[in-house]
Amino acid sequence: MMLKKQALLILVILSLTLAGCGGKSQPVNQPTQAAAVETEEAKPDEKDVGETPDNSVEIPVASDTEESDKNNDEGTQEAKAPSVSVTPTPAAPTAPVAQPTKFRLVESDGTVFERDTVPQRIVILSVPTAIIMDTLGIELVGITMTSRTLPPRLADLPEAGMPRDPNIEVIKSLNADLVIISTDFKQMNKAKMEQHNIPTYYISNQLYEDTFKSIEILGKAFGKEAEANQLIRDMRARENQVLNAAKGKPAPKVLILFGTADSFLMQKSNTYAGNLVAKLGGINISDQIKLSEVSTGNIPLNIEQVVALNPDIIFRISHGTAEETQQIYDKEFATNPIWNAVSAHKNNRVYDLPMNLFFSNSGLQVIDSLEHLAKLMYP
Repeated sequence: MMLKKQALLILVILSLTLAGCGGKSQPVNQPTQAAAVETEEAKPDEKDVGETPDNSVEIPVASDTEESDKNNDEGTQEAKAPSVSVTPTPAAPTAPVAQPTKFRLVESDGTVFERDTVPQRIVILSVPTAIIMDTLGIELVGITMTSRTLPPRLADLPEAGMPRDPNIEVIKSLNADLVIISTDFKQMNKAKMEQHNIPTYYISNQLYEDTFKSIEILGKAFGKEAEANQLIRDMRARENQVLNAAKGKPAPKVLILFGTADSFLMQKSNTYAGNLVAKLGGINISDQIKLSEVSTGNIPLNIEQVVALNPDIIFRISHGTAEETQQIYDKEFATNPIWNAVSAHKNNRVYDLPMNLFFSNSGLQVIDSLEHLAKLMYP
């Protein structure tokens, strides 16, 4: 009897042992998709094998005899992990490859001035352009010779000659990588500047709108667009006030005289002062005078035609020494009786215009010039 009990006990132990061996789960391959996107924080430490990490997926293990027999029958079939839905983490945005920034200016005749970098040592042979650049915060190293009053930062700059005659030696000593000159002087300077390998840009600054274009193109080229746009907005606001005040008023007939110590010229609407008169709605009688030859903006005075066209207003601009020219003007109008037949003279509407505003394009002061003329034309 005792032997039977012992044999039965041995059979039970063997059965339990076999059941335990058959119930062990087969090795589970790691799901490749999940492994590719799991972070280091989601992986269990080696010392914690057997525990279920918070971020991992628990795989059920067969524990009864029926599941054990099924696994044994399938032999080489591997246990499959349950499907895991993973949202991929977006890749960090890749910064665009920086392209070389080109410095680019285009002249009025279509000539393109281009450099790989923004010039740092700039010489300006134009007072209005120099003042624009100074106002935009663009540093200069040299400026044209002038008798005009300049802002403090420009007044102490080395003088590099005049637009008619740039001082090549000074420009080279300043290591200038850009010289800016008015287009009026391109033909007389182009060959010389190229001969000395001096990079030169010729800017249009003759007429009223040229100033706004200069502000815009220089601001864009030198990375000062915000400053340029604000400057233009302020000037346009003043311009609109002037034009609105003149709207609907009778257009006066105007004669613009440009005087020197030797002669008097009449200015047409393609000159700076003539352009301002036209913008204000004035009628420039010089535009109506017929000439046998092609003329520029300044034409010789023809007093007989002036009397025939009979201007309501005469504007006088002095060239050279203002005081000397002023005396010549006064003598001419006092001693030549033909002027008495002109309405402007009879009605005391002969005005001398300040040189700083009207001798040539006054740069940022063009709006001051416009306001000054408007007060005289539409009192």
